[in-house]
Amino acid sequence: MIIFGVLIGLLILFLCLWYFHNPDWGFGILVTSAFILFLLLIMVANHFIVKGELEGFEQIRITINESRKTMTEIERAAIVLKMAEKNSRLRQLQYWNSTIFDIYIPDEVDKTPFLALKDER
Repeated sequence: MIIFGVLIGLLILFLCLWYFHNPDWGFGILVTSAFILFLLLIMVANHFIVKGELEGFEQIRITINESRKTMTEIERAAIVLKMAEKNSRLRQLQYWNSTIFDIYIPDEVDKTPFLALKDER
């Protein structure tokens, strides 16, 4: 959240400079302000997208637990395929959360356990 505040502060600073601008700075300040605004929008949008993916991950976990009771071999194969896809996506999010892009991904990603077909009790 500190990064978010710093970016908003920079945006306000650059917009104030543009308002009271030196004629030589006008275009550069406008482009920089637009870029900072773009970064803020990307940060917020990506945060909500990842949060939605985590909610979907939890729904699949609930579905697996419910379907474990009466599962045919075809259903089992379909569930294993879906689990592999979701676990792969979770691992990707965990990787990117450990890099410089950490600010764009919520930290709940690291706390989310991988899906497993065995009983989780």
